[in-house]
Amino acid sequence: MIVKLGARTTGEDVVDLLASCHERIRKFSAMACAIANGQGADRREAAGAVRRYFAEAYPLHVADEEELLELPARIHDDHVNHQAAIDQLVAACAGIAAGGPVPPDLSPLAERLRKELDEHLAIEERDVFPAIRALPEAERARMRDAIRARRSR
Repeated sequence: MIVKLGARTTGEDVVDLLASCHERIRKFSAMACAIANGQGADRREAAGAVRRYFAEAYPLHVADEEELLELPARIHDDHVNHQAAIDQLVAACAGIAAGGPVPPDLSPLAERLRKELDEHLAIEERDVFPAIRALPEAERARMRDAIRARRSR
């Protein structure tokens, strides 16, 4: 049985939580591209949301994967390699949210990062998610609870 608790659902699997994070990564990386290309009504507000997501929530997702999963080397390396671009994106979006201009290099940065993140997420969904689903329910529940605990801090 699944019971709704506000925005969260008890009984959801760890893969559901990770997949929800992947949806948000895709949403905010696409939003970064839209900001860079002059799309959207409130660029400052959108830039603030992108900055918050990649500065606060995205690192929690990476920590979840790094600490709870046995990751292929490629996935770990991607996490490390994405960080410089994430940091640049966060800084650019902080400036835009504060009323500054859109940096001219934001569009290629955002497009490259979105492409790299999409490829990374697809690999995780293809290779890592099935391995997690094959784990015993108790192990998946432990992982799910650890993810929820990290978010409640």
